[in-house]
Amino acid sequence: NNLLQTRCMYHKCPPLLVPDTVLLRNKQPISWYFSSLHTGSLQRRTRDLTIQKVEEAIVRRQDPSTDIVSVYVGAAQGDVQPITEYLSRPGMEYFLSTPPSRRTKTGLIQTFVMPKGTSNFIIRVNWTPDECSLDSCININKLAD
Repeated sequence: NNLLQTRCMYHKCPPLLVPDTVLLRNKQPISWYFSSLHTGSLQRRTRDLTIQKVEEAIVRRQDPSTDIVSVYVGAAQGDVQPITEYLSRPGMEYFLSTPPSRRTKTGLIQTFVMPKGTSNFIIRVNWTPDECSLDSCININKLAD
């Protein structure tokens, strides 16, 4: 069992589905997190990770109503603000095939999920042995702008 799932069982966190999220170091996958489609539990994959498998999984889950397939979030050491890039299929293929730069040395790539409303939003989960909290932030700009 993973820590988030265990904490949420005891602290009554609402169900949370995690889209395919891959941690990258030098643009190579080191760990892959996702919610099981069958049980909803958080899963982690660390074996047999390749860029090709990541691309296939992300493209397979693309929403047909948008060209965006994934989101990259990364930062260089000492940066105050992380960078966020919304990537189309060709953009993601190009991004993953080029050598890492200072700002793309470490980060994560995540399947883009269309928001339920008109604006994009993010959910941050923070859990400790004593509590589980969820914060959300909604972008004031409309997704179609």
